[in-house]
Amino acid sequence: MQYAMTGLNRGTLTRLYHETAERLELDVLNELCRYLDCSLGELLEYIPDRTTGDENSSTLASNEE
Repeated sequence: MQYAMTGLNRGTLTRLYHETAERLELDVLNELCRYLDCSLGELLEYIPDRTTGDENSSTLASNEE
């Protein structure tokens, strides 16, 4: 099981993959950074939510730039 190597719950990884996660715990972000050997800035990108005007929203961004 590939997800077992991260130490994260399969449901958590599924929600991240399908971009349906409503929030991320700091320990999840820490484990992802540790497993992927990357920084937090390489995982996340701030994108303002244009539908509600909420400027405090952020979303996961792929690094396919």
